[in-house]
Amino acid sequence: MTRAVVTFHALADDADVLSFAPHRFAQWVRSLVEQGVPIVDYATLLRSERGVTLTFDDGMRSVVEHAMPVLHEHRVPAHLFLTTGAVGGDNAWPTQPAAAARHRMLSWDEVQHCADRGLLIESHTHSHPDLRTLPTDAIGAECARADDEIQRRIGRRPRLFAYPYGQYDARVRQALTARYDACFTTRMGYLPAAPDATQVPRIDAYYLRWPWAQANCLSPAGRAYLGLRGGIRWLRGTR
Repeated sequence: MTRAVVTFHALADDADVLSFAPHRFAQWVRSLVEQGVPIVDYATLLRSERGVTLTFDDGMRSVVEHAMPVLHEHRVPAHLFLTTGAVGGDNAWPTQPAAAARHRMLSWDEVQHCADRGLLIESHTHSHPDLRTLPTDAIGAECARADDEIQRRIGRRPRLFAYPYGQYDARVRQALTARYDACFTTRMGYLPAAPDATQVPRIDAYYLRWPWAQANCLSPAGRAYLGLRGGIRWLRGTR
């Protein structure tokens, strides 16, 4: 069983850690399709023995510019974890590190365009806080505000969630258990046979920038490479 959920942020030629080159993304999706690797939504991946689910965090405008044409061409789905308070602006939310690269965000019209073409709009909170710092009732309010806005604007209530910055603890997990079908982390790892729905691992696309890593992401060699990278992240304290 080899299944992976892969995390992207921006599709751009910039050198920052949030960016993945658009031509690399197009090449990789085409390669997976040609190899017969299923690219499926998360609910389908849970029922599959092999496959990949694509996710985009935050809601950068490059999703509509560079991801949607590729997804539409190959007729494959993906999930967008949207930070609703940043729609129409940029990613300079209050908790963003000052050194983080700035990216333009989708407008609501662009979010709707993506949804109309099959992108599944999910929740990434309203203001992108570290949820561990909030009182329990504020965690629920933060997520409810995002979910309500997505439902009002797009007509579909999110069923999946991604923790901002990948930060969570037992209290945060408990607060969100009943709200979503699954909550996604930034913890590096393949999807296990029976994943914990409150802390689903993903593979950061940053480690798939090289052709070899893309070609071997589901092979034993690729799994060993990404496992090593995940171990290094863990030792550094990076989720």
